[in-house]
Amino acid sequence: MSRAALLAELLGDEPHELAAALEGWLASRRFAAFVRENLTKVRKKLRGAQDEASARDLLLELTTAYGLTRDKRLSVVYEPTPAGSSRGPDFAVRFTTRQEVMLEVTRLRGPEPETLDPRRLAGVLALKLGQTVPDRANVLLIGVEGEPLTAEELAALMDEVRRDAETTDPAALLKRGFRHRGEYLRRLAAVSALVVRRAPRLDDPAAAEAPVTAWQNDAARTALKPEVLRALVTALGGGPRQR
Repeated sequence: MSRAALLAELLGDEPHELAAALEGWLASRRFAAFVRENLTKVRKKLRGAQDEASARDLLLELTTAYGLTRDKRLSVVYEPTPAGSSRGPDFAVRFTTRQEVMLEVTRLRGPEPETLDPRRLAGVLALKLGQTVPDRANVLLIGVEGEPLTAEELAALMDEVRRDAETTDPAALLKRGFRHRGEYLRRLAAVSALVVRRAPRLDDPAAAEAPVTAWQNDAARTALKPEVLRALVTALGGGPRQR
């Protein structure tokens, strides 16, 4: 299937905010193969992303897929459904035969989207911890406005989130879906790494590269191998600044 035919399968005759980005990315044989394999899913998501916020969420997700498929060492499964999980992550990524990583992607929304503070980060984690997969390395990618924090700032932020979880009001944790702080901390231990990058904008959708900051969880139940984290950081934007 040609690039034009594949784009037509995705979008039909309707204009779309992501058309230009998709047309450029489909020149990559590996990304085109990913789209063909997941044609129904991608087409459904494109048709559902009609407002600016949802279009930008999908842009970050597909930018992530494009970056992952550029590395031949990475094999990518879109929206896997691991056994025993009611909600799966956005991607399962395998680095050669060495390690499989579950990768969830989210874009920071809200009245102050450029600000990533302990409260907002804890809220994002509370929403996403339910999609971690036991006995796997789990990585959360957060797209933010502007430049991401430095590695030192992100590490300090995560330390504060953990301290807050240890001392917070039980009613606040219950409101976020956790029975008690122990459950929250156990779920947090399932996160092997956190990656923060600038979210691409609709007025510059083809800009796949962006500075990336990575935080690796030393207390994670499943640690990311160093070469796997390096490959992911490069694929997820480039310009790694790792802790």
